Amino acid sequence: PLTMVYMGLTLFFFYALYFIYLRFTQPTVIKSRKQMLLISVALVFCFLINLCFGDLAGVYCRPYALFTLLLCLTVSKRVGVAGGLFLTLTTFLHDYLLSGLQLEGMTETAGLLLGVFNCTLMGSFIGYSYRRVKVVLLAVFVGIPAGVLLCLYQGVFGIALYENLIDCAIAVGATAISVLLFLAFLPVFERCFNVITVYRLSELTDHRRVLMQRLRSEAPGTFQHTLMVANLAEACALAIGEDPALCRVCAYYHDIGKLQNPEYFTENQKNGNPHDQLTPELSTNLIKKHTTDGYRLAKAYHLPDEVADVIVQHHGTMPIKYFYYKAMKFSETGLSMENFCYDGPKPQTAVAAIIMICDASEAAVRSMKDKSSGKVEELVRSLIEERMDLEQFSECDVTMRDLYLIKDAIVSNYEGFYHERIAYPKFKMTREAPGEERAED
Repeated sequence: PLTMVYMGLTLFFFYALYFIYLRFTQPTVIKSRKQMLLISVALVFCFLINLCFGDLAGVYCRPYALFTLLLCLTVSKRVGVAGGLFLTLTTFLHDYLLSGLQLEGMTETAGLLLGVFNCTLMGSFIGYSYRRVKVVLLAVFVGIPAGVLLCLYQGVFGIALYENLIDCAIAVGATAISVLLFLAFLPVFERCFNVITVYRLSELTDHRRVLMQRLRSEAPGTFQHTLMVANLAEACALAIGEDPALCRVCAYYHDIGKLQNPEYFTENQKNGNPHDQLTPELSTNLIKKHTTDGYRLAKAYHLPDEVADVIVQHHGTMPIKYFYYKAMKFSETGLSMENFCYDGPKPQTAVAAIIMICDASEAAVRSMKDKSSGKVEELVRSLIEERMDLEQFSECDVTMRDLYLIKDAIVSNYEGFYHERIAYPKFKMTREAPGEERAED
């Protein structure tokens, strides 16, 4: 019972300090219930893991970096590194209280140093590891220096060479254990808390996923459109410093709502236009539903919240001009444009703004006959200015400089899409000897 009391006190002490740190340095994390719940669950889980490994194999075998790795990928690097340091200090405090306020030699202190070293280095480099195999290699590059550090530390206190080498091997193994546990439990946290990580983004771009296969077979025109938008969005994200992987994923899924009625969208029509038989009002309702239908579909397939939000925001409150003008021809009185607008909300993030611009640009440029650089730039600029006039970017953190860079990125990519090719000679190759080919008439 006394051990449980010590455990509870140290855990409460850690969480209180960590909460104070987040309150002043990461206010957005404090406001997110999902992230705070994730941190709390990961904290208890990793603390218990540390205690179990400490009891079974000693202080040096504890996977101190596990908490850091989980938070770096699911929340942020700063939160992860700080969390790992706080948890290491808490584990040290637990050992100190449990030993009757007496440290046994310098073992606990060495464990503290190991934990600080592993958490700091793992947290510093994990953000650059976009492939799981690189994380495994990271365990080697961090584990070996950790073992050397422990060897030098224990050598100062005259620890026997044989015992010292065994402890160093255990310390290196503990780093590998941290990485293995991280790779094993990260998908669990991703799924349970519906968080987005670089690994999950990579998985979502797989064209073999169910929604991608459905787009390819049920709405092939929309599928090709999303591929083009994805290329544009990725280039725009790189231009303004946003996450290119997230932009690509959002572009892939932004039009999945069209799966509900694919034949009502121009890019999927083969045998006539069904809107010719409908009133403009009904056509408008069918068209603008694809954002909310897409949002519901994203939730049903457990896509990350960031992707689902972009799906419902990528048209903002823009009017559907084609059917508005069509309705005006049949109306003797004025019409309210609000009845022909998407329901919103407007883009709340820079990523949603990028998808809005790239989506409109791809559709508009595709219909152009003259796709020269000057014409494309003029069209993209007019699309951005129209959305600015309608205040579509008023609720997201996109600057004028960002919009300028987005426009340039789109134009540059279209120059690559529609580059000139040489004219191939019109003659048929045969198996005759060179020089005996005859040009076609």
